[in-house]
Amino acid sequence: MARNTITGKILQISPVQTITGKTGKQFQKQELVLDCTKYDPYTGERGFENTPAIEFTQDRCAMLNGFQPGQIVTVAFDLFGSRSTDGTRWFTSVRGYAVELRAPRQTPDTAQPSAAAPQPRQSAPQAPQTPSYAQPAQPQYSAQGYAPQYAPQSPNFNEGPF
Repeated sequence: MARNTITGKILQISPVQTITGKTGKQFQKQELVLDCTKYDPYTGERGFENTPAIEFTQDRCAMLNGFQPGQIVTVAFDLFGSRSTDGTRWFTSVRGYAVELRAPRQTPDTAQPSAAAPQPRQSAPQAPQTPSYAQPAQPQYSAQGYAPQYAPQSPNFNEGPF
């Protein structure tokens, strides 16, 4: 089964709420709001806003304890739907079940070389190689005359169904 995931920047983490159901049973709920808005790769313009709220319930609320707004995370989630008692409305909830902190992207300016990793050797720039092209066939002269007779070339694109 495919795993539903979404990656974005944490905008808000709500405090834990304790909710009492119709039967008197209590459960805990906490929401995580992500900014998952896409940017145009060519212009850098921000696209349509995409800020989903993902619910964490019961013991899964504890998963959000170490996270703060501004961090980039990937959230695994399930979609749950239900219908109202009169059957005229439908409700959908997005319930998270795993959160993973993403490492920030490293640019060449921020990348730190590892001391244990070998450094690439700098070599002198090489002159560009001239491409080798197939040489045209040399004419073969017959002993009977001076008219050149060319050796057949393969493949012969002058013949065929075209």
